[in-house]
Amino acid sequence: MHSKTIKYLELDKVLQFFILEATSEEGKAFFSFLRPYSSLEKVLNAQKTLKEFCYLIEKFPFKLSFFPSLKPLFKNLSQELYIFDFEDLWGLEAFLRAQDKVFGWLEYIFNKENTKLDELKSEMVCPKRLKQAIFRCVGENGALKDESSPRLLEIRNDIRAIQNKCRKKIEDFFKDKKISHYLQDEFFTLSSDRYVVPLKANFKGKLEGIVHDYSHTGETCYVEPYFLVELNNKLQLLKLQEKEEELSILKYLTQLARQEQDSLFHCYNFVVKIDVLLTKAKIAKKIGANILMVNKDGCLSLKQARHPLLVLRNQNVVPVDIELKPGQKGLVITGGNAGGKTVCLKTLGLTALMVLCGLPVCCAENSEIPYFEQIFALMGDEQSLEESLSTFTAQIESLKEYLPCSSPTTLFILDEFGSGTDPSQGAALAQAVVEYILDNDGWIACATHFPGLKLYALTNDKLRVCSVLFDPNTKKPLYKLTYDQVGASFALQVARDRGLDESIIKRAQAILGSEVDKQDNLLERLNRLVWQKEEELLKFKHKREKIIKKLKHVLEKIRNRNKNLEEEIQKAKQHILNEWKKNKLSRKKALEKLNNLKKRIVTPTPVKEEIFIPSVGEKCLYLPWQREAKVVSVDIKKKQLKLDLGGVSVWCVFSDVAPLNQAKECKQSGVITKIEECLPLKLDLRGFRVEEALIEVDKFLNLATLKCVNKIEILHGKGSGSLRRAIHEFLKDHSLVGKYYFAPLEQGGEGVTIVELN
Repeated sequence: MHSKTIKYLELDKVLQFFILEATSEEGKAFFSFLRPYSSLEKVLNAQKTLKEFCYLIEKFPFKLSFFPSLKPLFKNLSQELYIFDFEDLWGLEAFLRAQDKVFGWLEYIFNKENTKLDELKSEMVCPKRLKQAIFRCVGENGALKDESSPRLLEIRNDIRAIQNKCRKKIEDFFKDKKISHYLQDEFFTLSSDRYVVPLKANFKGKLEGIVHDYSHTGETCYVEPYFLVELNNKLQLLKLQEKEEELSILKYLTQLARQEQDSLFHCYNFVVKIDVLLTKAKIAKKIGANILMVNKDGCLSLKQARHPLLVLRNQNVVPVDIELKPGQKGLVITGGNAGGKTVCLKTLGLTALMVLCGLPVCCAENSEIPYFEQIFALMGDEQSLEESLSTFTAQIESLKEYLPCSSPTTLFILDEFGSGTDPSQGAALAQAVVEYILDNDGWIACATHFPGLKLYALTNDKLRVCSVLFDPNTKKPLYKLTYDQVGASFALQVARDRGLDESIIKRAQAILGSEVDKQDNLLERLNRLVWQKEEELLKFKHKREKIIKKLKHVLEKIRNRNKNLEEEIQKAKQHILNEWKKNKLSRKKALEKLNNLKKRIVTPTPVKEEIFIPSVGEKCLYLPWQREAKVVSVDIKKKQLKLDLGGVSVWCVFSDVAPLNQAKECKQSGVITKIEECLPLKLDLRGFRVEEALIEVDKFLNLATLKCVNKIEILHGKGSGSLRRAIHEFLKDHSLVGKYYFAPLEQGGEGVTIVELN
């Protein structure tokens, strides 16, 4: 990746926002030096991992706690005589606490969800002995706990006992001698780890003892009373013993770390990796970004793309569609100044760079982008006073270096190339450069005001031309692209808007002549027509959104009504069963009540065909229960049948039965549902919109329940994953669903969800 690409497309500025969001020091360092991955395989792997991680973090929220960089610690461990200090212990303790949270969160997810991140389990290596020792020995501030060793606990208990004696003796002395008026303050303190009394300097002779120090002002002297000397000596000895024991514990912990250095190193890198993924996911949620997968087919379709830097700075950004048709390799953007051409080019280049870095981008979820090994950008003023280069000369110097790299995986971004020299020669050179890149099967996106290049783009099948839109009434830019037409530059209009003298503008119009005026008027009319078309499309879009919103509302009402109805049925069934268990109802009466309950819920619609009357011994379909039954006897006079349903005898009317190979329509809860004799076990939803798919799933679950089917398969495909996530979210709250999970690999893997019903 060329270094000037990073500079001009401002990737480092974007990464600053990721650095601020990262939790750990090493996570921040990762984004400081992040550059595009070196192969398509690495890019795809990074994007797939991030996509799955974003889904999981949305479903199972998690917050990582801070931990410092352990790189200095790893470096020091390579030195044989090095022993941990308390700062090392603090860093280790903070990291291992964070690691514990990460591992616990992942284990919880792996138990709850079938996920592609299962492969991370192999990376979850923990230095168990070191972790146990650190948690036992080290407190939150990095100091050693009393319980680190029995000897340390004994020494510190002795220290505390002597400290209490010192305080008691001083307090008793103050009370007996009544010398508080000699004290600078009514307290005692430590000087050189010895208990001393602060006296006013002019009264230092009033207390027998050793003067250890004076204050900065000289008004206070610190005196160790003779009655404290022996206790202070014992205290000093214990302090030395404490330091020796602490050193012994530090040596032990250092040795443990050396023994488990490899697992500690791998564990550290793994937790940093989680921090990086977590940071990307947080940024994605914050700015509404998506994980855009690169494709091998050479499709460029960035829908609702937004400049990431502007979005991260909380600026209002108008989304733009950057799309090429199949077989096209270049985009030529035309139109007036300040219309958004440069922003559009930067959005494309920066989005491509971020995808190659494994970062979320500000595009719609169904966007696509090819894999680019190299991205070269010529944008803005390239002149260099130090090297005596004009803008045009500097552009030529850069192109001389870039153009030989043209290939099917190279993207060139040129912003008004050739504008710094003679217009006719600059236009010819710009067209020649575009032709050269296309001849080498490279990709190009450029902005231009040259009429010749606009015409060339209109007539070349490999190029697609577009124009930035302006409001025809206010002449203000709309920051949108309209495709397959060129736009006028509106140079004179821009000059007028910027306040240039009107006489100069009129003179320029006179120099241009009437033909140019006609051309500008024609382009202005085209711009107005396109603007009207965009307005109409926007109105249709709003109508569509309203319809979808209404459909979702209706779907939610149906779902709630069905849920309430199902709960009511379950309560009624449970009541009948409880009554039967308590011997308040006979088996026959209980079955009769259950049958009546089923009839109340499922009522067959009237049919015009002849009434089906099976003969004795014939098998038929008992509609209220949707079960196969055998006819025991037929009463033509009463129009009733006696059926055997697996050992249960039931009397019913003729309309309650149907041939096994015949479909019946039933009316349930006011919704007409077609019940087929043989319910398919698999529901194929590929190609369905989310709203339509959820209606089909709800309908299929109800049918499966009526048919007494315990397990069904829902084929939703893999794709972007949006349909799968919507279906899983729907299944999670559905009262008929016991559990759901992905099918085995040989049955479709993540493209198929298996549902087990209650």
